Amino acid sequence: MDALDASILRAMSREQVLWWGSLDPRLCAEALAKDLHVDPGTVRARLRRWERDGFLLGFEVVPNVRLFGARMGGGTLRVDDPRAKEGVLRALDLVDGVLVVADNVGPWMAIHVAHESPAALARREAAVRRIPGVDELEPCIPHDAPACSAKATALDWRILQALRVAARDPLAAAASRAGVSVKTFRRRYEALVAGGAVWSIPVLDFTRWSGAVLARFLVGLVEDAKPGEVAREVRRLRPDLLQIATPSELGLGLPYRIVDASMSLASAGEVEEVTRSLLDIKGVAGVEVVHPRRFHVYGHWFDERIAERLGAEAVG
Repeated sequence: MDALDASILRAMSREQVLWWGSLDPRLCAEALAKDLHVDPGTVRARLRRWERDGFLLGFEVVPNVRLFGARMGGGTLRVDDPRAKEGVLRALDLVDGVLVVADNVGPWMAIHVAHESPAALARREAAVRRIPGVDELEPCIPHDAPACSAKATALDWRILQALRVAARDPLAAAASRAGVSVKTFRRRYEALVAGGAVWSIPVLDFTRWSGAVLARFLVGLVEDAKPGEVAREVRRLRPDLLQIATPSELGLGLPYRIVDASMSLASAGEVEEVTRSLLDIKGVAGVEVVHPRRFHVYGHWFDERIAERLGAEAVG
């Protein structure tokens, strides 16, 4: 992967966690190209190459869980035997409410679960712990999803269902499936994105991110450090970073006082050099490095609830 690939990934994330509100290039290839000062055709061609190379496996367009009165729960899952990982990932598809799993090199994965109540979250945690091969699931931290100002109409639910079914198709195909013009479809989709009602999650296989080392640095802070100030210093040191987030300052009720930064680096040696430079920042207590492997998105929970809304609208 070259500098343009890194720039496109950075523009897609817009310095947010990739699975919260990333941009669907079908909707905004022109905006991405403008940010990068390249032709929109260049962006589209590069994304097609990502698909051919197996790095971009597609997009999962999903509604914000707030539309269903739900919250999120985030935690970490440990699978000590790497041979058991694939079985665990398949089994997670059967656990109601599991939304996204970020698999890393090594035993740890990040897991995000939707839940309607503390009891529902506890049941889903118990179901995950019973999966053969799971050695540990740390308690999931309940938190709010990103803000959502949009209200979904009956047409919006049809559009969301079409986006879910036709996630890899051009917008014209999804519009046809929803029974509306491309212009109407695009206008409503853009409004849902602007209102925080829809997330477009790129399903990425980082084992295909070749020619560079992708590293995620979880920068822990001392008690009185301000995450925003540390994040600004990280940006100053590494203006080429792919994305950066301060979970405790996202307005989601997350307690993690860390700075979460991802970078594409030339070698394993550079990973250590970056770690040293981060440790020298005032207010940093420690740095943990993980190497992402792949995002896994589980859509059944969304699909069932979209179908329920469409059924309710039809009855109404």
